[in-house]
Amino acid sequence: DKIYKSEMVSETTEICIIATRGLANFRLGNLDNGRKLYTEAIQLTKDKGLQNLSYVALLNYVREEVKHKTEYVLPLIELINKIPITDEDVDLKFLKKDIDDEFKKSNEGDTIAF
Repeated sequence: DKIYKSEMVSETTEICIIATRGLANFRLGNLDNGRKLYTEAIQLTKDKGLQNLSYVALLNYVREEVKHKTEYVLPLIELINKIPITDEDVDLKFLKKDIDDEFKKSNEGDTIAF
C-alpha cells in the first residue's frame, strides 16, 4: 500500500497496481474483491481518458471471469466484442486471443465470435 499511495507513482502506475491487485484477488479465489478492484481500475482509466489502458484492464478482467467460469462470462464477451481493435493493437489482439483460448479450453471447443 505504501507504493500505491506514494506521490512519486504516476496515475497510470496507480491504475495498473489496482488492476494487478484485482488479478491477484481473482487468482487467490477472492472473486468479489477482484471484481471490485478491476472495476475501480477500469473506472479510473475512463475518468482519466486512458482508452487503451481501459481496454487492457477490461480484457484482463474478462480473462479472469472466463478462467473462473462465472455467470458473467457471456455478457462480458459481448462487451469486449465491441472493442475496436486494429492491426496495430498487438496487445489487445493478444489478450482477446488469450480469452478465446481460455474460453475454448473451459467450454470443450466452443468459440467466441470475434
